[in-house]
Amino acid sequence: LYERFYLMNRRILADQMDFLSHHFSQRRAWL
Repeated sequence: LYERFYLMNRRILADQMDFLSHHFSQRRAWL
């Protein structure tokens, strides 16, 4: 159970990092 929660948390963090990197790359290109 704890392992599954850890994997889910890691996936959410990866999705957030991907979204943030995409957002910042767009901002950098716009600037």
